[in-house]
Amino acid sequence: MTLSICHLVETQSDLLKRPERHLVNSAEFEVANHEIRSVGGRTFRAQSFDVDVIVSHIPIRWKTFPFLVSLRAANPNSKIIHVDLAANKSSKPLRQTAFALFDQVIMAN
Repeated sequence: MTLSICHLVETQSDLLKRPERHLVNSAEFEVANHEIRSVGGRTFRAQSFDVDVIVSHIPIRWKTFPFLVSLRAANPNSKIIHVDLAANKSSKPLRQTAFALFDQVIMAN
């Protein structure tokens, strides 16, 4: 069975060009159908996704936090992975709270 994976990126994100770079080296995800969905900066409410795995490339900021909470609420039984960029400057309490929303966090360099 081939996994279906939805990558969520910001509209202007450079990850649109290379969204799978943190996951394709994993044996679990190398044979999968990858889909990319842009999420605008003013989107506060996430939808339910009919996929096996959701991968958030959305930076953790106060502006995006409501979307991330709604993503978990709209997809309570889905595996949600967050790719966190090392350059992220958000506050430690905010990051720790946001990380609790995800099943797995990948620290990207």
